[in-house]
Amino acid sequence: MIISSRLSEANFDSLVLDIVETFLLDMLTEEVFENDEEFINNIIKNSLFSVQSPKTDIVKIHDSFRKAISKIKTEDENIEDLKEFGKTGLDFKDSKIIINFINENIKSVKEYIENQSIDSFIGIFIKLITEKHLNALDDYKFSKLVSETTSWNQYQNIILAWMNNKHIEEIKNIWETEITSDFDNFYILLAKGFYYLLPWICSALILLTAYILKIDYFEISENIRYIPTFMKYGLNNKVACIARGCGIKTRETALFLAKQSNKTSHIEFISWLANLQKQEIDVMPLSSFEKENIIDIVFSIAPNSNKNDPTHFSFDIVGTKYKDSWKKTSLHIRNSDTLELQRDKENKYDPFAILVTKNNNAIGYVPREYSKYIATEMDLNNSYYIVKVSEIKSQLESDYNIISVNVELLVF
Repeated sequence: MIISSRLSEANFDSLVLDIVETFLLDMLTEEVFENDEEFINNIIKNSLFSVQSPKTDIVKIHDSFRKAISKIKTEDENIEDLKEFGKTGLDFKDSKIIINFINENIKSVKEYIENQSIDSFIGIFIKLITEKHLNALDDYKFSKLVSETTSWNQYQNIILAWMNNKHIEEIKNIWETEITSDFDNFYILLAKGFYYLLPWICSALILLTAYILKIDYFEISENIRYIPTFMKYGLNNKVACIARGCGIKTRETALFLAKQSNKTSHIEFISWLANLQKQEIDVMPLSSFEKENIIDIVFSIAPNSNKNDPTHFSFDIVGTKYKDSWKKTSLHIRNSDTLELQRDKENKYDPFAILVTKNNNAIGYVPREYSKYIATEMDLNNSYYIVKVSEIKSQLESDYNIISVNVELLVF
């Protein structure tokens, strides 16, 4: 028996509440349960409880779920508040604490949001976690960061340095000067604080601030909305954060790719990254480890740009500048020329690689965002594509042309 051998009934109810409260709040947000008993039975039936627990414990688990739901429904909150709480992923208590904190500091919070002041908003965030006890931060190792001699206020410079992509050694120097010469907690801050717990609380603060100010979340400036992401990845560049989110392992590589791409939106950057050629990666001023990481990510991304019409494509041939013979061939291409697609099955980096050729002379590759679909059609269905040159883009002071083409599936 759960209760008699390990836990008191009160402790068990408390643990169940900790586990299921955020889930129940989320369900309330979606408005998916009306019949409590049916809802509880479905949860237990589709969980490990039904497999691992004897029937006597199932009865107790069912009762604890009922108490948790009753607690949420009897809180003195309107349904809209509870729905917002469900979006944060925090428990009811933490969400309520943050709501009250925002109301206590509404003038400052509103000012920082309107002025798009990242440093000031970090200051109000630090004030929140310094003054208020949040269950979400009750992690055994993480709680060691705060003691009788150390408060969250002392971490503000560390957090800002991390978010402003300062080198890790520079951040360690700040730590040693302002916190302690012991670096054990520094690595806890990196692993648990920056990567998970602090961005989570900060996201909830921004989300609930929008709710209190009665504005749409996306009316808040991108600078403020991206603070949790900057905090997680230790960067102040949105595109570099996208690169890290894709799996790029180092901050330095992410910043390099963001600069190289010259893109500003998520979709544009992902498309650019997915279409990087091996030759382009080879000449990047990066270590072999960083290049291998990029190659792994590039070939794991499968952008789908052909959802609307999988029989017609328009794109620029890529990779021309990386081979002298390809550059030379590009200079002899004319508008309305007919080109050919040729599978490059010997390409050890890309199993879907397709060369674009003229009289068996290669010009470059089909961009990867299209090549996977086209290659599959060519290999499995013996499909044939008509390729027509649509535009020739001469490159100033360069010895090659960029060739744009229209590609159409030939239907017999």
